[in-house]
Amino acid sequence: MKNRFFVLVTTLICSTLPTYANDTYVVGLSAAVDSAEGVSVNALLDYGFSDRTSLTFNAGVTRADGDPVAIQTTLWDLALNYDFGPVGLKTAVGQWGDSDEYTSDSWSVGLFRTFGAWRISTDYLHHELDLTFRSTQNSNTTSTVNARSEGTAATISYAVDSGRAFYLSAVRYDYNRNVTRLNQFRIARLLSPTSLTLSGSLLNHSLSAGGDWPIGDNLLSLTVARDRTAVDRVDVDSVTLGWLTPIGDLTDLDISVGVSQDGEDTQYFVSLLFLRYGVTD
Repeated sequence: MKNRFFVLVTTLICSTLPTYANDTYVVGLSAAVDSAEGVSVNALLDYGFSDRTSLTFNAGVTRADGDPVAIQTTLWDLALNYDFGPVGLKTAVGQWGDSDEYTSDSWSVGLFRTFGAWRISTDYLHHELDLTFRSTQNSNTTSTVNARSEGTAATISYAVDSGRAFYLSAVRYDYNRNVTRLNQFRIARLLSPTSLTLSGSLLNHSLSAGGDWPIGDNLLSLTVARDRTAVDRVDVDSVTLGWLTPIGDLTDLDISVGVSQDGEDTQYFVSLLFLRYGVTD
């Protein structure tokens, strides 16, 4: 369950970004902690080249002190969105993991179509995974095995000028290897400690729904999700509550708290996200 922090914190960081106009930017800095002694720090930059094109860069580091070993991972991703009018294109590339023993290189491409206040989007997701295995004869001897996952995602959302918004999203992944066998390797400790821990974050599918409600100058958000892990086929349920409030003329603070549950294992987390808005002119 402790490996869930690596997945959850990424969602917390990018879930509250607003929409930008021409030549505007947003700089963000976030910090998150969880009840399993996980700590994450991220920074982001979103730049609107025009009212139709935006570029987002996000990078961070996460550390979790858990079983069987303390893990530190790095994350970066770069996304480009272009709105042609009613139809738009979005692309992204990124990397996540521990560079020595577990890495996930990813890219995605998607299309979206706007119908007034409604938007429907679909995405293709591609991940290249490198996992480190230990020799059964010599624990100091390791080898790297490659795997690949391909996913499809669909999202429907509704947003109005008042700030109210709702969405429903589903993602499913297929792997070129039988990743359920990794559970046997985990039990036998054939995976390296890092790969053993992070392999639990591989997903089979994910369902999520959420909404935003303006309250005065503030914004209340709620997200619920159910993820099924690909290795041990366990369902993980999570609920996140967020509160976005202005703390200056061009600065917002988002406070998010949440809980995730995997069977009898429950984990709590909290994050702070500072957002600074600006114009290049």
